[in-house]
Amino acid sequence: PSSVAGFVFHCNSFTKGECLQRNIFACPSGGKFGVHSKVKRGDILFLADFASRSVLGIFEATCKAEMNIEKNAFGGRFPWQVRVRNINGEGQPPLSVHLDLVNSALGVPHGAKLNGLSTAQLHNLLLTPQFFPLVPKYLKKHAPPVDDNKKITLLHSLSSSMERIDHDFAQSATNIVAENKGAAEEHPAISLQRLHLINTFIEKMTSIVF
Repeated sequence: PSSVAGFVFHCNSFTKGECLQRNIFACPSGGKFGVHSKVKRGDILFLADFASRSVLGIFEATCKAEMNIEKNAFGGRFPWQVRVRNINGEGQPPLSVHLDLVNSALGVPHGAKLNGLSTAQLHNLLLTPQFFPLVPKYLKKHAPPVDDNKKITLLHSLSSSMERIDHDFAQSATNIVAENKGAAEEHPAISLQRLHLINTFIEKMTSIVF
């Protein structure tokens, strides 16, 4: 939706773990006067680690940004804070994308300071083959139409993903069959896994085409 904004918070090798453990993104107290003062519940957030040249996502703000949500976090050095949730799922590692790919999607020079994202930049970042599979359905419904070139790129990405999944599936199926050599019919676990993979692929294809 047009009311959803995008922001990038920063971390380093010392603060990244605490950000992810506490589900808190933060910046110095001056953040309440800058770009990050506008963060509100439902906004889409990313975490840039310039030390490893990576951007983690996708996160969603679960509240508006304010002072000292957790006063003791980061030793009190970064009191302007927002609580977040990992869209990839609680307990799951966030997706990590190389900073150069993110800069390219945003149309900014390498080394640029990432903070607030324009609507166009947010859409372009969410439509990258890396982040697109994690985009919530409510955002896909309100996103602008995807041009044919981007559809082709996304389809190629999904095809590559399916090839990797097929390899993993074949390996797990081989293990199951080895454990049930006497079975005349396909093991139910294989059938269920194949059905799950097909449903996942169809959902992703549908979200791109329609």
